[in-house]
Amino acid sequence: MSKIKSVIIGVLGISVLGLSTGVYAFGLPSFGKGSSPNISKTMDMQTKLVGDFVAGQVSILKAQANMTAALGYEKVAAKLNADAQAFSTGATIDKIERATTDSKAASDQTSDDMKTSKVNSAAARSAMRTAIPEYLIGVVALTRLTPDYKSFMSGAEQQISSASMMQVAEVKNKLSVGMFVASNGPGYVESLGNTTSSFIKYAKGNNIQIPADASSLLGPSN
Repeated sequence: MSKIKSVIIGVLGISVLGLSTGVYAFGLPSFGKGSSPNISKTMDMQTKLVGDFVAGQVSILKAQANMTAALGYEKVAAKLNADAQAFSTGATIDKIERATTDSKAASDQTSDDMKTSKVNSAAARSAMRTAIPEYLIGVVALTRLTPDYKSFMSGAEQQISSASMMQVAEVKNKLSVGMFVASNGPGYVESLGNTTSSFIKYAKGNNIQIPADASSLLGPSN
């Protein structure tokens, strides 16, 4: 495990259980009589995985919206807020893919800017004080899903391999959202981890309070 991931997981002892409500999981495909016998269990795994992933991603999107607004990127902030709000009516592959793409771009952009920019206004500093802890909470939540990505994908692959030729397409469709999350979630989390140290350094350089555990665990080399 990389050092930054260790830092993230140790942050504050933050509880992410509140993020895992499954509120965002409705809208997933339902299953019918023609499905393989154990697909109900795999569907339940999908509901939880997608709900947990989206809840964590919403925290990240909201944090990034605050970050980009504080740096003067109002249009980017509006797009990120829109991505977060879109999940209120259900989680689909299109919504997750769009939010992930926008989030990665925002992460790279803010990380680069934070190397040279300063927060001058009180409003911008307030936004950063809110954004950085919330960002870390979201990354912690998604990092902790690593075993779930693997477990769900294994279950999905088993369902597909055991389905009859007539059922394969149906099973793939029913499990498509979970499979997308399980396939793309790890790379998304990795991209966030690569920029998290920039946000913490930026907070330190601008006298913005950050979680004490994150500061101590970061180490002198960071």
